[in-house]
Amino acid sequence: GSSITGFMQDMRIDEAKRHIQHSDRGYLEISNLLNFSSQSYFNCIFKKKTGLTPKEYRMQNCNTDTVLLN
Repeated sequence: GSSITGFMQDMRIDEAKRHIQHSDRGYLEISNLLNFSSQSYFNCIFKKKTGLTPKEYRMQNCNTDTVLLN
């Protein structure tokens, strides 16, 4: 029951969460990698979907014992 746009945003945010948790990539690099038009748009959509900014999400979910993504 969601739109194509909403579905695609969900998929991109799920991928962003994986990068935030398991890599040391910056937020701009992640937003570019996932084809967001700007970092501010990425931050806005990320917060809308998760309730947290990317920085807050990283602080709450960062696990230094995980394998880093390339």
